[in-house]
Amino acid sequence: MPNENVIVAFKGTTVGRVVYGSFPTKITDATRPDSSLEEQRQANDNLLSAVAVLRNDQIHSDRDYSTALAIMRNFSTWYPNASIWTVGHSVGGSLVSLMGLTFNIPSVSFEAPPQKLAAERLGLAPPPRSTDFHIGNTADPVFMGTCNGDFSSCSVAGCAFESQCHTGKLCVYDTVQDQGWRRSITNHRINVVIPQVLEAYNSTPVREADDECVDCFNWKFDETR
Repeated sequence: MPNENVIVAFKGTTVGRVVYGSFPTKITDATRPDSSLEEQRQANDNLLSAVAVLRNDQIHSDRDYSTALAIMRNFSTWYPNASIWTVGHSVGGSLVSLMGLTFNIPSVSFEAPPQKLAAERLGLAPPPRSTDFHIGNTADPVFMGTCNGDFSSCSVAGCAFESQCHTGKLCVYDTVQDQGWRRSITNHRINVVIPQVLEAYNSTPVREADDECVDCFNWKFDETR
């Protein structure tokens, strides 16, 4: 059957030359992390106003989540009988996770920032049997949820990720223990991850869910939508 399987891929943020380069997507990329993955610290600074607009802000028409929704709806229309999967790297990986939860389709992310907080803010409940998978390595501070704080490399680059929890199941390569890597933003790049992690290992880590991870423990989210 033609078009039996369709894979929709979302790119990650172009970070190599955000300031000095000439990538055509660098300007829009620089604003991307402030959409679906809006930082927790900003909400805490102005709690009364921020909480009220978090969900509405994230589904605004010029935000990534709404754009991704439009893309997925187009593919669903073009290939109504196909099995659709989503894949992505970095922020694109977090987006495909949100799309997987929204449309209840399989999603696979590579080195994605934690997205559980964004999913909760959007009212996306995980299905009983998750097909949401996150592949990453322990030397990537973005994937591990440690690239946060005012003086982190992510904040210096104009991106702040304050969530630490992933949805679905994690497939984590322990490059710190196995290869002696130090945690660095350079280990987040896809051109490092493919040859030095995915192709370098002879086995795949066990997929596990981190059910005990909690972001914003004293927040209450509306789960009725």
